Amino acid sequence: SSGINAEYGDLGSGYSNATLSFSFSQTATGYWQSEKISIAYTNSSGDSVTEEKSFHEVNIISKQFSFACSLITQAKISDELELMLNYYQIQVYGVDSAEYNGTEILVFDEAAQCVAILSEGTWMGIITTLLLIVILVFSIMMLLSTSTPDRFETAKSKCLIIPHEH
Repeated sequence: SSGINAEYGDLGSGYSNATLSFSFSQTATGYWQSEKISIAYTNSSGDSVTEEKSFHEVNIISKQFSFACSLITQAKISDELELMLNYYQIQVYGVDSAEYNGTEILVFDEAAQCVAILSEGTWMGIITTLLLIVILVFSIMMLLSTSTPDRFETAKSKCLIIPHEH
């Protein structure tokens, strides 16, 4: 089990000394996933409080990837606390470092996205296209099934008379 911790000072509204912790587990096949989130803080009356909640937003990611999400993720930890993550990226294993302007920085690997490859709009487009193709094939089949008349009018034969009403 691994984790990521972030420490904050004064949060306002009487909360201070907060530590936000994400816990991750590793599978035997080399994948990782999020397990729980916890926050320890000092409330307005000076008591140290620790709240914990299961957090399964990150599902089965290879160690060779980080996890990035552009959707707003909300986790209600307690009646008083709610965590809102927006545009975040997490990498638990294999974080590389690089030098940038003389400073060593940590670099994420390629990211597995939380957004599905085929969004709702894409599925609507695929289904609409398939429906239009079915209509086109059906109409072409109807056109090809039309047949020519058995008898034609010639100079030697009797005139072809088609009765009609006025």
